[in-house]
Amino acid sequence: MIEAKDVIALLLDACPGFEPTWREIEVENIDESTPGGRLNYVDAGDFIRHLVNMRLAGDTKDLPAVFAVIERLVTEGDDYVRNLGIIGYLEGLQMLAVTKTGLDPETEFRPLLGPVSERWWERINRFWEGDRAALQVTDP
Repeated sequence: MIEAKDVIALLLDACPGFEPTWREIEVENIDESTPGGRLNYVDAGDFIRHLVNMRLAGDTKDLPAVFAVIERLVTEGDDYVRNLGIIGYLEGLQMLAVTKTGLDPETEFRPLLGPVSERWWERINRFWEGDRAALQVTDP
């Protein structure tokens, strides 16, 4: 089972280019009162910004490995990590791509999703289209 303390190490293995950013935020996002001792959703935002910037620069070599990790967060994570994968990483990616860059997340990122992540991606889409129960479903 993946716990909050494991998330960044998995992402750094998949995306070594995030290391310089990680070194900048490693200390500032510490919060001993939260799972894994980190502001995990803030970390997710920093990581998603890095991914989007990679995509904008045409650097896609690490994207398959990153999305494999996100799939693992959603499928192998404890409840907290599963939610972090869905809301922090998947929804965060959808929102940042659309609101800040003009990238189409459906064409730029959705093809990289694993099967369970893609189902959650679709649920997030349905939620934003007005289906308030879309994220309440507990099965994968």
